Amino acid sequence: MAFRIKRKEAVSHAVRRIASEQLAKAATELDDEELPVAETVHQVRKRCKKLRGLIRLVRPAFSGYQSENAAFRDAARLLSSVRDAQVY
Repeated sequence: MAFRIKRKEAVSHAVRRIASEQLAKAATELDDEELPVAETVHQVRKRCKKLRGLIRLVRPAFSGYQSENAAFRDAARLLSSVRDAQVY
């Protein structure tokens, strides 16, 4: 699903809104006990990738890009060990 900026919405507000939505969805997926662990990890890692892509779009105007990018990258990396344990 593509990110959508609403008409007359400031880009900074749109980025915050979209990021909040992605984080809320990730939290919901983490709390969903019906999803298998491997699927949960996969979904949350995809959310991290989407968030990294979102902030990459606004990198020139986002002074906190490096720290936020590293935080999402590292969070996804931590989950990879859980994913690998499920796969092997």
